[in-house]
This record gives sequence, structure tokens and C-alpha cells, in this order.
Amino acid sequence: MRDNSDDATHSPHARAPSALRIKVLDLGLARFSAEALTPQEGSALTRTGVMFGTPEYMSPEQAVSASTADARSDIYSLGCTLYFLLTGRTVVSGQSFLEMVMAHQLQALPSLVAARDDVPAELEQAFRRMTARRADQRFASMLEVRDALRAIPSDRLSQVPGAVTPTINATTTPAHAATVGHATSTDWLSPLEAADQGGEATVLFTDLESTATNFQRRSTSARFIAWAKSNRSVSITLAALLACVVIAGVAGLWTGFGDQNPTAQQPDSMKPPAAPQRVPRPEPLPCPANSTLVQQRQREWAKYHGAETTITNSIGLILCLIPPGEFTMGTSDAELNALSDLGVPRYEIAHSRDEQPAHRVQLTKPFWIGQTEVTVSQFRRFVEAEHFVTETEQTAGYGLVQNQWVLRSGFSWKEVGEATLTDKHPASNITWNDAVAFCEWLSRHESRETSQSVRYRLPTEAEWEFACRAGTETPWFFGSDARVARDYAISAGNSTRQLQPVGSRLENPFHLFDVLGNQAEWCQDWFASYGSADGLVTDPTGPLNGQERVQRGGNFGDLPPRLRSAARQSRPPSSPRDGSLRVVREVDTK
Repeated sequence: MRDNSDDATHSPHARAPSALRIKVLDLGLARFSAEALTPQEGSALTRTGVMFGTPEYMSPEQAVSASTADARSDIYSLGCTLYFLLTGRTVVSGQSFLEMVMAHQLQALPSLVAARDDVPAELEQAFRRMTARRADQRFASMLEVRDALRAIPSDRLSQVPGAVTPTINATTTPAHAATVGHATSTDWLSPLEAADQGGEATVLFTDLESTATNFQRRSTSARFIAWAKSNRSVSITLAALLACVVIAGVAGLWTGFGDQNPTAQQPDSMKPPAAPQRVPRPEPLPCPANSTLVQQRQREWAKYHGAETTITNSIGLILCLIPPGEFTMGTSDAELNALSDLGVPRYEIAHSRDEQPAHRVQLTKPFWIGQTEVTVSQFRRFVEAEHFVTETEQTAGYGLVQNQWVLRSGFSWKEVGEATLTDKHPASNITWNDAVAFCEWLSRHESRETSQSVRYRLPTEAEWEFACRAGTETPWFFGSDARVARDYAISAGNSTRQLQPVGSRLENPFHLFDVLGNQAEWCQDWFASYGSADGLVTDPTGPLNGQERVQRGGNFGDLPPRLRSAARQSRPPSSPRDGSLRVVREVDTK
């Protein structure tokens, strides 16, 4: 890492010097600034085969070519650091430098939720995006990281066990002491930022490896060394710990290598208010489209509606904005023929004929969709509020007995036999009728909370596939190689035949988790074969009636061919088999 603390005094675009000094050492060097090196140092650093960085925190692209590393590489390293701060363990391990570097390339990074079941879901999602293997799927800047962490309600951070323990020491000048403790507002960065109002405070993040002995599994922080003009100590909670990490990035260490305009990294509070202007209606998303365009359209449509690309509702459910667009829905003849080359059995190929014909679909309106499946804790909110009894509680559901999933009385969304079930697992054993009841309750609940009309529902089949594909026309949104499914989908190859916590694999370009695998998701539509391939179908909602409803995404026991973006299956509306839900929230038209 380069220390940019002195750059501001020389830059013609420099902002006012901050009284808050933050220094970070040994987090995995991304790239040295050429002007910061002597000619001899520059020559030494550009020799072929020289690799710099701490392997435990090194981004995948940094190991391939340090010359291509940018601010997103540092965001990856910062995500790895955040994992270490909260767990006391590095995200990868190995016996050699090469083993650890290759682990970043080939292995899915561990989940914060898997390591600590008290981590808020919003923090898990931010961590997964910070450490996405592909740079274009990460936050684009440290300001985006800051905004994502800022959006986490302070009460969800202060409830984490151990957060009240004053395990970090910091000092400030007595006249301008920052009040660092439990954040009392949703803007939990403000207490630490208060130190920037006067005096001088310095926080030193030392070599992380030397602090490892200060961690325990449920510890929320390490002991850092800090000093200033006096020795007035204050305690820092989990919220402030995250604030330290983020401000470290925003204040000068992760400024975005190669940025031509240093003022682009200023905090929003330091920017002059922008003049009101009418945002033009964005273009819809075409298909195929690369992930850069997908996320660009997502941001444009969010801005058009005066929102961020993700929002969190009153029960902690995170929703992602999906722009309108056009795509090819279903499976083409060429893709169907290629299934045999993947070793797919003939009966499976015959089943896939329900995905034909491939046809063009246009979605004319944006919509919000759950970033993950509805979790057990979120479903419990509904059950307790409505005193609701699910259909499986009245009849029978699926549970694990001696390594076999069986249908039996007593199994339901809150009891699955010998299988592990936590608040962060997807709500399962959910019938279509249960799912609709949840959406209706959530609509009423959110309308009361927001004092405006809000409508939640199940996605249409077309909306689900469009959100899953995220601009792609390949069998899976991650490409055509079934082996890569292990990184993105919870399936037969990596699930131990059990449900897994939501968000424990990589996201798609729309930042959605678990659209493939884990548990099949109900759609709004009745199940039927598609009609003609001719023409363009606009906002389809499926047939008017039928016998069974559509499920999408497959489950934890399926092999990758059943987890393709176009794959579909059907169940009676009262069946709990493979049943979970991902909700859609309608966007107010503009």
C-alpha cells in the first residue's frame, strides 16, 4: 500500500488537510505509484517475475499481473482484512506463497455467516461483493464500500455479542474528543468522523499478523495501537471498527489508482450540493450484454428512480433493482443438443424440452427482487405477526433422517430433522400458497411502515429468468463450463445434501445470490409449455390457469445441468417439496 498522506499538500486539487491521520501497514500491496519511487526502485520493481504483496490478502488479478491492479484490487484486500478482523482467521491458507495465491484464484472464499452466525446479513453481502473473484463484480470505489456499510442499521451492529467490549484503544485530543462507542443513529460513521473536526488524532493499523493472538472466534475486534497529543481513551464497538476500516480507505489509502481527478474521492459531506437536474430515462438492458453494461444499466435505473441499486426493508430483506430489458427466454435447439455433450442423461434432456421454444421476451418495467431467498428469521416475522400456520405444519414436510430426505408429519419451515437450520438458512418446506400469504403480509406490513402503498409478490417466470441471466445467453450466468457451478451454486457437489446459509456462494452480475441451487423458488405463473417462438412477447405472466405452479433455480441436491438459467420444474401449489421463495417488490412508475 502506498501512503498518500503527503500527496494532498502538493496536489492542485487537494482538499483541506484532515486532522484524522490513518496509517495502514501490511494489507497486501496492490501497486506502487511510479512517482513515489526512485529510478533504482522503479527498475527493481518492474523486473519480470517479481510479485509483491501479502498472499493472504492478495486479489486474484494482482497475482496474474500487478500492472492491472487498481482500486478494486485494494477493495478485495480490504474485504480479506475485514474477514480477519471479525474471525481471527485469514480467508485462505497454505503451506507456501504459491498455494495461497492459487487459493484466491480457485477457491470460493469462506462466508462470514458460516464463521460467525451473529454477523448481520447486510455485512455478509458487502463482504461477498468486496471479495468477488472478478474485479468487475466488486464495488467500483471505496466510497461505494462506505455507502454499503453505512446502510447497515446501527442496531444490527450493536446487537452483535461482544460489540460492547472495549477491546480497541484509541486516543483523541481532549478538546475535540470523538465520541466513539455505540452508534445512536443510522449514520454510524459519524462518531469517528467527528475526530476530523479539530485537533489531531492518529489511528495506526499495525501488522495484522502480530495481532492474531488477540482474537477469539466470537471476538469482534483486535487491539490496535493508537496515540495523539494526550492519552484519553475511548472504546470502539463493531460499528466503529468498521468505520475505522472504511475511513482508512476513503481518507487516502484506497483512492483509486489511475484516477485523474482526486476530488472524485471526496466524501459526500465535503462536496458542494449538486444543482437539481432531471435524470433522463435510461435505455433498457439488451441481451446479450457484458457485466459492465449490466451493472451500468442497474445504476442508471436506480438513479432514475432516486434510489441505490440495493435497498433494505423493515424486516432486513435486501432487494436489488433489476432494469427493464429484452432477452431470449428458454433453451434453444443448439443448447439442447449440447446437453448430451455434457453427459446429461436422455430422460433429463427430454425433461428440458419443457424449456422450449426459445423466444424473445421484453420486460418494460424495472422491479426490485430479493438479493437472497427469504430466510428463516424473516419468515418467522410473518408467522409471529399473523399467527400463521403453514400447510406443512398442518400436514407433513421434508426433513433429513439417517441421511435421507423424507416426507413426515412434524417437519416444516422450522424443523428439518437432522439437518442444520439457522436463522440465515432459506425458509424451506414452503408451499406456493404459503409464499403468496407471506407476500401479502409483507405488502401490508411495509405499507404501514412507509405510509405508502407497497406491493410485494412472487416473480413472474420471465422476471426470474431475466434476473438470473443478468444479460447472458449461456447455459449458466457464469458461462458454459459446468465445473464453475461450485463457486456460484449450492448443488449436489458442494452441499453435503443439506441447505446452506444464504449468500454463501458468489453473486451474479445483478448482485443476486443463490439463484442457482440451495432451494428451488416459487414463481407466480402456472406451469405450461411455451407457445410460439415467433414475435416478441411483452411482460408475460404465464397461462390463466393450470394444475401446477412453476419453480425455478433447482436445489442443493441437483447437478449443474438442472441448475441452468432456463431450467424449470413444477409442483402443485400445496406441495412443500423443494419450496422456498424470493420476493419481488414493484417499483413505482415514473
